[in-house]
Amino acid sequence: DDCSWCNSPDLASCGTVSDPDNWKLVRAIGSGNWFTMGDNLAGSAAYSDNGASSYNIGAFETFVPGYNQFLFISGDCADWVLASVEAVLGEYYDGAPRNACATSASPTTPSTPRWYHRDEDSPLSYLDPLVTPRDWGTSSTAQEILYVENFDGQLTSITDRNGLYVFARNAGDLDSVGCAEPDPCAAVNCESDEVCIDGECVRESRDCSALNIDEFLTDCSSEYEDVTEAITALKSFETQSTSRLDGIDAEIETITGRLDLLSAHAPGGNFPDYDNNPSSFGTDMISTQNKDLLIIGLLIINILMIIGGCIFCSFWVKSQAKYRKYGNVRNYESNDEQEKLRN
Repeated sequence: DDCSWCNSPDLASCGTVSDPDNWKLVRAIGSGNWFTMGDNLAGSAAYSDNGASSYNIGAFETFVPGYNQFLFISGDCADWVLASVEAVLGEYYDGAPRNACATSASPTTPSTPRWYHRDEDSPLSYLDPLVTPRDWGTSSTAQEILYVENFDGQLTSITDRNGLYVFARNAGDLDSVGCAEPDPCAAVNCESDEVCIDGECVRESRDCSALNIDEFLTDCSSEYEDVTEAITALKSFETQSTSRLDGIDAEIETITGRLDLLSAHAPGGNFPDYDNNPSSFGTDMISTQNKDLLIIGLLIINILMIIGGCIFCSFWVKSQAKYRKYGNVRNYESNDEQEKLRN
């Protein structure tokens, strides 16, 4: 599928082709004759290579599946046309303007040069398609023809331009003109561990199957087991703490209920409806907020009593220990007490 004689242009080095990527050479001529494949560029002609001046890859679809764009270019890169297959072959037309994504005459913006692709009833259909960078018949001459079949004139225009070449590619989704959608990642530089998706850098997903890290740590790391046990203990502590807090909440609700009951039986008649009539609250009644404060106060008092009891017990135990040390002999700590004993 490679041309034995072609000296096809390096599209990236041409400097004029606006989109040089992913093209496949499918047809070429060098000198002596124009394209003679006889399929009107349908891509159905068989493989051919005469070793000197004519080449056809074979069925285009076989070598470029889903191809939807053509690039016609001269060997010296001077003349070229980039257009969709639809624009070139999608229908029959006779000198009608056709959409070209870019041409050597209009390299940066789409244009509509007039070409020919006549139906089989036309006596000149064997020449078509006739593709040029500008309108054929007005501004273009044979020196700018990039594709024509079985033409018998202006043969020097082929050799003067180092041959003519036809490339095809599958450009993916095309816009309404038949041009490739701009690559949103063309100007995006991602880090080494990122890929560009729709113009944004996204970190590549890891292949976790490459290393079973859990098994490796379990078998090879003593610290991993300790960390696992610590995590388990923390989870257990969290569960116990949650349970205890739930118990404290239940006890608070019980205390609040009892306070409500006591308030309901307090002297002075019926207990006011504070929820629906807050204004009925009197200075001699306990509000919900004061209840909370009362509960907190009682808890503080209980804590202080417990601490005081502990301190008292500690001193009492120490005093008993001193007494036991001297047996039945009383230990008088002060001089005054000793003096009283002597008298």
